[in-house]
Amino acid sequence: MPGIEPYEPYRDQPRKRRRPNDEEQRPSRTSQQRVQSRRRSVDRGDLVDEDDTSRRRPPSSRPTSTRRPQEDQYPASQRHTSYQQRPGGERPASQQRPPSQRPATRQQRPASRPPSRQRPATSQSRVSQLRQSQRPVSSRPPRRGARLPLPALAAAAALLLVIVVVAVGFAAITHKPAASDGADSSQQAAVSGNSQQQGAVQNASAEPATVEVMMIGDVLMHDEIIDSGAQSDGSYDFDFVYKNIKSYIDDADVRILNQETVMGDPSNGHHLTMGAVGPIMNTPTALADTEADYGFNVILKATNHTYDLGYNGLGHELDNWKSNYPKIPVLGVNNPNVSKNDDSQDYVNNVYVGEFNGMKIGFLNYTWDTNEHINSDTDSTYISYLGKDKIREDVQKAREAGAEMLIACPHWGIEYDTTPSEEEMTYSKLFCELGVDVIFGAHPHILQPIELLENEEGHKTVCFFSMGNFVAASLMSEESLIGGIARVTLQRNSDGTYAVSAASLVPTVICHTYGPNMSAFPLTSWTTTLSSQSERPNLTPDFAYSFCADLYGKQFDQSKGVCVLDLEGKARLV
Repeated sequence: MPGIEPYEPYRDQPRKRRRPNDEEQRPSRTSQQRVQSRRRSVDRGDLVDEDDTSRRRPPSSRPTSTRRPQEDQYPASQRHTSYQQRPGGERPASQQRPPSQRPATRQQRPASRPPSRQRPATSQSRVSQLRQSQRPVSSRPPRRGARLPLPALAAAAALLLVIVVVAVGFAAITHKPAASDGADSSQQAAVSGNSQQQGAVQNASAEPATVEVMMIGDVLMHDEIIDSGAQSDGSYDFDFVYKNIKSYIDDADVRILNQETVMGDPSNGHHLTMGAVGPIMNTPTALADTEADYGFNVILKATNHTYDLGYNGLGHELDNWKSNYPKIPVLGVNNPNVSKNDDSQDYVNNVYVGEFNGMKIGFLNYTWDTNEHINSDTDSTYISYLGKDKIREDVQKAREAGAEMLIACPHWGIEYDTTPSEEEMTYSKLFCELGVDVIFGAHPHILQPIELLENEEGHKTVCFFSMGNFVAASLMSEESLIGGIARVTLQRNSDGTYAVSAASLVPTVICHTYGPNMSAFPLTSWTTTLSSQSERPNLTPDFAYSFCADLYGKQFDQSKGVCVLDLEGKARLV
């Protein structure tokens, strides 16, 4: 049986020599022990020389073999694997080997034999050693599992590292999008946020850039405001309208203003009258001087009051802007006094692309409708109405003009309703699908929610549905005298991607009175003293704070008086 020494009586009987298996490791004998054993066998007559037949025993006189039968001849219950399991217990003490001579198991066997038990080399092994020693070093086959010297390993590792660095650097240099046909080589397909914009432009060679954009709510010049700016000499000074928010204007690069009312011919008078659908208002052109002095550099004119004074009123205002402030674009309209084939206007076809801090930004402006209609065949020639096909066309034109990011400013929604209308939801979805980055909504004359939208391709759009009134003398409700200053940060990253990295709104409160206090104040500056001077004394600081907290929820930070949109939060899929 493998791993078991035979009983002592069997030791003197001849048996075949067999190689021990893995479970049976017999201790090797020295050459002297093997010679002595051979001599004892010869003396007993078990082994004789092949030529000495006289000493051979006849077959009949040879002892019967007493080898133990094979293991499979015994049932498993009668097999034994240790001395303790044999019948009769352990061997007698006289027959037991001393511990030093007992065979060791594989786990107990030392890694190398002690010198006293090492097998002496035979003549054949000594010849092999001699031949191996005479073989040239360079021709020796490497041993299996041999280790390379440390210097060689270090050199190989250094070479591998150099190859990896060179490969990565080469891939980074050569991996650039190909320039589109008909465009400058620096304009590539752009990416906004974490997704690729449809038809956007990427300037791979440009440096990172940041653009701060702000926009105020509706500038609705009612009679009380116009009268508060009247001077004794017949002129107007509207500095009081914007003086309380000067710091919010100065630290922005793009300053957008929604000029709700028309600055028409003064011969028409400047007091409010009623038209077929709504009020007709005419604002002194002195307001444009004040707005330019405060640094507003993008003016929105597509509103429901654009045609209050007909084509002549619109043309008068646009002529004034172009003559006195030609570098300030007026969006959403075309001048009826200029041929539509005249490309001298920067705002022709309602697409304006301006460069700020080295970044090109496109602006779009639309209105849902106008209170007055002059001619149904030509009205759409001079004003930009909301329409899906027109929006798609304008977005494409802005991209072709090199716009890296897009801002849409629609005049939409239902007046004095804090909930976005179905129209707002429909067009905000379209803007997001087309890759517009920011939406600044106007017209409801009351604050509405701020949302983060996301289309199926992963592009995200920041949407301010309405920023209410910035300045107005509305007596509809206290809520209509609360507006806001929206602000976003547009960013071009070093890898050529684009994102809106910050979005917030600072609530403002209109002091409805006459005189220099007829102005908008940041919510943090609104006091009970100012509210007591207003025609709406119930519009206290507590009322204003509660309204903003109810509307914006967790987005509104009451300690700072600002609403902050979480751009890392969950967006609404459109």
